[in-house]
Amino acid sequence: MTSPLLPALVCLSLSLGAVPATATDRDASQPLRPVSQCLRTNQVSDWKVINDRHLLVKALGNRYYDIRLSNRCVRLTSSTYIGFRDGVQPLMVPGRPAGHAAGQNPTTTDDRICGDIGDAVLPRNGASDDAQPPCDIATIRRVDKETWKSAKKLSR
Repeated sequence: MTSPLLPALVCLSLSLGAVPATATDRDASQPLRPVSQCLRTNQVSDWKVINDRHLLVKALGNRYYDIRLSNRCVRLTSSTYIGFRDGVQPLMVPGRPAGHAAGQNPTTTDDRICGDIGDAVLPRNGASDDAQPPCDIATIRRVDKETWKSAKKLSR
């Protein structure tokens, strides 16, 4: 004879295993949207390297970004300046070819970094660094000023 409690426990354990991820978990790897929230590379005013896979960036207008890289980027910790490469993520408009309408491809027409495929950090020490491979961005998210300040207190 089976205890009536056993089937209830099995159902409970199965339902607990099927709990969906929280919104934060789901959104962590998604590109920033709307694109007005993205990092404009021509407005970068400062950055702080946390380690070879993590940096914080400050842009004009007191905008702060937490950038995580897909892989280790050993040149990042010794770079004297950084650049960015924006990925190609066309925003398709029905009836128009990609790239032919103003604002149609906002991640590539004004150098915004949103965390799209192909976005990368380019650590640089001089003009000869152009042959170095880029460091692909895994995630980018907005952070507050306090996060920025606490990171700036860390030694490099």
